[in-house]
Amino acid sequence: MEKSFTYSGGTFGGIGLVDTTVCFQGTFDGLGNTISDMTVGDKGIFASIKGATIKNLVIDNATMTASGNTKRGLLVSKAYNISGDSNIADRTIVIDGITITDSSMTANHAQSGLIVGCAYNTFPIRNCTIKNSTMNCTRTAVNTTAVSGYGLVVGYAVQKVNINKVKVEDSAINFDEKSWVSNIGGLVGRTNKGGSIKDCIVSGLTIKSEFVSRNRDANNYAITADFSENIGGVIGYL
Repeated sequence: MEKSFTYSGGTFGGIGLVDTTVCFQGTFDGLGNTISDMTVGDKGIFASIKGATIKNLVIDNATMTASGNTKRGLLVSKAYNISGDSNIADRTIVIDGITITDSSMTANHAQSGLIVGCAYNTFPIRNCTIKNSTMNCTRTAVNTTAVSGYGLVVGYAVQKVNINKVKVEDSAINFDEKSWVSNIGGLVGRTNKGGSIKDCIVSGLTIKSEFVSRNRDANNYAITADFSENIGGVIGYL
């Protein structure tokens, strides 16, 4: 990206589709430049990437609303490596040097993050900063099962995720009274198979849940003890 710019094109619909059929597979180098004031649609800036490199980009004052779908990210919704394709050489995703500031994302379902919603394979996320940004979950009705996997960096890592030199500063994850949630982390909401977190800083983080119980009697007292769980400043569930 040759220069910084303020986005004024309405809601940005996203690059690619949120599946494996149409994925961004190249290199996007922001060269340290900034995209400001972008309104991002349901799919994120990159709906899905496959073996791609995204680096050196600043996103400032972006807003995104994910309308009722899982696996959503402000930058990338779904991330896959390229492996075992006879037509394309194996290639691992690299996300490097991303800064997200003064931005917000509303995601009402599981597996959501500002940098990556759902990471399907092992790859590095490094040298990134999230500052003064928020994720929100607001629902019109109480969900019947816990919404799982919210993280400011990665919502849900199916395989290992390796996070190095990432900073989260003065940011928040908020859930309203109708959002029954689990596996919430300042960096990663949930990871299935471990990974690594090195030289990272989380400071000024707020995680707020107003949910008490989904089962109440006529006097609005909780009948059962359903509650938000697995909430951590760094990782929700490992």
